[in-house]
Amino acid sequence: MEKEPYQLYEKYSPFINYFWRTKPIIVPKIYQEVKNIEIKQDCNEIPWNKKILKKIINLEKKGMCHQNWIENAKKYWLTIGDILKNDKTLLLLSLSENYIFHITSNKFNKLYNPEDFFKFKWVKFKKDKNLKGVIQDGHIIKKNMKSIPYTLNIKINDKWLKIKKDYVIINKKKVKWSTLPLDTYVGIDNGPLILWKNIKKLPQVYILEGDPD
Repeated sequence: MEKEPYQLYEKYSPFINYFWRTKPIIVPKIYQEVKNIEIKQDCNEIPWNKKILKKIINLEKKGMCHQNWIENAKKYWLTIGDILKNDKTLLLLSLSENYIFHITSNKFNKLYNPEDFFKFKWVKFKKDKNLKGVIQDGHIIKKNMKSIPYTLNIKINDKWLKIKKDYVIINKKKVKWSTLPLDTYVGIDNGPLILWKNIKKLPQVYILEGDPD
């Protein structure tokens, strides 16, 4: 039987992230194909399992791991300008920092349409004034549930900031949010927002199985 070809990798490969290596290591050639896909390491650890690796390659032909999907959707993230010019009740996908807990009902290594994959992460936001309004959370919504007052967060560099009395703290200085660029991202609970109607324009999405056999 012909042996599978192998190749040398660099000192540390993000696709073998269980521990650091001080010397070059030999790994299956299939890792090169997976590495070229540039799956984010945040999409769980890539296991040493050729069966799963082949699944990844097939999944990436038609869709994206959820972390990559969110970055790919950045052109649809809502901004200060989007909110200020819209007075309607908005149906949104909320990618809050705890969104991972709301997608675990999806099966591993299976492609979903975004509206099905994130079915528990929709919210309704009705603006009251500026970035203040009320929200209803689709995950816990009930017939008699009252809307919750909420002021949207804003994203500066890599940090989500809360607005307090019309100000945010940037580099230890108080800055009035209204002086920030209109293309500054807004969000809920430290995560971006996307109009629900726009997620249908985006690729399919999956959650990667992270545990090796």
